[in-house]
Amino acid sequence: MSNVETSGFKTHLRECYLLVDDYLQSNPKVAAWRWSTGGNPDLTDAEVIVIALT
Repeated sequence: MSNVETSGFKTHLRECYLLVDDYLQSNPKVAAWRWSTGGNPDLTDAEVIVIALT
């Protein structure tokens, strides 16, 4: 990938993350699908969803 393509991809991922994060903040019950093992998760719900989408 060239720097232009990498930069565009990073921008796209950032936009996806912000969209998902805003949605989850506005609709906290949607995030209830994620099971907790009692510890702090390494990734936020928004990060998990963006990774799954990509």
